[in-house]
Amino acid sequence: MRIMHLPVSFLPYYTGGKEVFVAHLAAELQKMGHENRVVVHSDSRIPSDIGQYEYDGIPVSILPPVRVTHTQYWRGEATLDDSFERLLRQYRPDVVHFHD
Repeated sequence: MRIMHLPVSFLPYYTGGKEVFVAHLAAELQKMGHENRVVVHSDSRIPSDIGQYEYDGIPVSILPPVRVTHTQYWRGEATLDDSFERLLRQYRPDVVHFHD
């Protein structure tokens, strides 16, 4: 099974319970034969120029930052560029797990 994990942040740029949980979950699922990919948006700590990296054998994709105002968010007017849609078409996950 192909699983795409979408936490807001990930190791090694952020270190907290959620980041550690996602890393352990993906590692255990990988041991069971599932293919995992973590996807995060770049921000002040996660540089966008990396594009992709690997953390303990888990592929991680970095998408451009989300730029949305508070008002746009609450009105449901937030839009993303097409990088996430392209990644979905390319990776074709069976499961998309939003961790936030």
